[in-house]
Amino acid sequence: MPVKLFPKAVKALEGLCNQPTSAELLQRDDLSEYLRFSTNFMLEHNQTEQDIIGHNLVYLHVNYNTFRLAFWSLYKLLENREALEGLRKEIDEVVRCKRAEMDDDEEEIVFSMEEIDSLKVLDSVVNETLRVSSGVFVVRSVLEDTEFEMENGQNFTVRKGDKVAMYPPAMHKDPEIFENPDEYKYDRFVDAKFYKYGKEVKNPVMAFGALCPGKKYAIVQSKWFLLSSMYSFDMELCDGESTQPDINYYGHEILPPTKEVQIRYKLRQNIEKLSFL
Repeated sequence: MPVKLFPKAVKALEGLCNQPTSAELLQRDDLSEYLRFSTNFMLEHNQTEQDIIGHNLVYLHVNYNTFRLAFWSLYKLLENREALEGLRKEIDEVVRCKRAEMDDDEEEIVFSMEEIDSLKVLDSVVNETLRVSSGVFVVRSVLEDTEFEMENGQNFTVRKGDKVAMYPPAMHKDPEIFENPDEYKYDRFVDAKFYKYGKEVKNPVMAFGALCPGKKYAIVQSKWFLLSSMYSFDMELCDGESTQPDINYYGHEILPPTKEVQIRYKLRQNIEKLSFL
């Protein structure tokens, strides 16, 4: 649809694009190490100011999603004691095993991306959080005429150039795919397969879209946050604290909460120093 039909959205976009210039960014003392590196890198490779602003807006958007995923993952664990204890058991066990394999003079226990991805309960916690908190709309362009057949035998033809809109949260709450879909089950994805019409569902969770290039990095970042925080701290929700996904924001990859919540936390005793390679 023509963008002129959405003047408020256009005005908001113009405001977002009114970013500081690269020179102004680099003069700031509080600029993050990543933005300083990426801005210098793009300048060295003759990227335009528009390219740099576009990159920074995408980076802001990506961080919005990872922050929300971290929030809901932690909140659901604190809301479900069984889930918290199940994840902590897995984390404590892998830390003990890695410590046993190390020399006494080694101070840090280092985790690789592959080791983090191998933790089945942690992986399930993140996938279940994505399932219950996502609100993404997926819109794609059809690249060639495509015919497909529905399970009821009805045939459809989608033309090249058409737009196709999908709403993955409808699949996330499908009781044929997920038993008791409105219930949070931290171990739902442990060694599990899911089916629709008797066929295995290849991508049962699509919070970011199946081909999102940053999906793996966002998920690993969230896993590392959960691993390090659950290992290092005892946490609990303060009395009476609760929240829900804000349904006014459907269309966002990860829905924000209706309100913030307060927690209590304290450092656990006799813990190891962890780091991510």
